Amino acid sequence: RNSPNLGKGQSLNKGIAASGGDILLLLDADLGATASEASVLLLPLIIGGADMSIATFPVIPGKGGGMGFVVRLARDGIREMTGREMQAPLSGQRAIRQSVLEKIGPIAAGFSAETALTIDALRAGFNVVEVPTNMTHRVTGRSLKSYLHRFKQYVAVRKALTDRRKTPS
Repeated sequence: RNSPNLGKGQSLNKGIAASGGDILLLLDADLGATASEASVLLLPLIIGGADMSIATFPVIPGKGGGMGFVVRLARDGIREMTGREMQAPLSGQRAIRQSVLEKIGPIAAGFSAETALTIDALRAGFNVVEVPTNMTHRVTGRSLKSYLHRFKQYVAVRKALTDRRKTPS
């Protein structure tokens, strides 16, 4: 816990700085019991030669909480800048080699952490794979609070994409 709240990206950077492993496992706090499936994210790095793995979640009809505009923005931006089509561009469930972070630098601040991390790793030539999982998480919903969350997320992802467009690969 950080007091005051540092935001997602800075919290990740703080945790990464305190770690000592060669491979880091990054998980969101809302996975519940399905967090136990996180080990499948390690396998591509341990035996498959991947540098970063990203969890994809099963599609459960009627369980999506959002309208998809932030996911589309992130997916389109990643494709435009790297040529890769990512199924889960906002997934926070990742395994990543410490050496990747040493080369690309710290994780971007705020809600753009995942989008920026994916673009930066791909542009640097690292092998990024998506891994199907049966993980589930709390959906955002359609309350005023959830709309504000999505708006903040949209602004953060848009800024990360704008910043990366200014810096050619």
